[in-house]
Amino acid sequence: MDIFTLSVLLAFLWESGIIGIVVIACIVAFLWESKIIQWLLISTGIVIAIIATIEHLIKIEKYKNETPQERAERLKTEQMIENWRKQFK
Repeated sequence: MDIFTLSVLLAFLWESGIIGIVVIACIVAFLWESKIIQWLLISTGIVIAIIATIEHLIKIEKYKNETPQERAERLKTEQMIENWRKQFK
C-alpha cells in the first residue's frame, strides 16, 4: 500500500472515530517481523483479556445478591445517568 492510499484511508477513517485502531494496526503490521515484538504483542493481548475477564466477573459478583428493589433502583439511576450524558454531550 503506497503512502497516498494510506493517507486517503486515514482521512476517511478520521470521521468515524476509529483512527486510533487503524494507526495501531499499521504500527503492529510494520513491527510484526521481530519475534520479540510478536511475543510482546501476544502477551499484552492475553493480559488485557485476563483483566477484562476479571473485571466482568467482579461486576457479576457485585450484583449477585441484589434484591429486585435494589436492582430496579440501580437500573433507574443508570438510565438517568445515560439520559444526562446524551443531553449534555
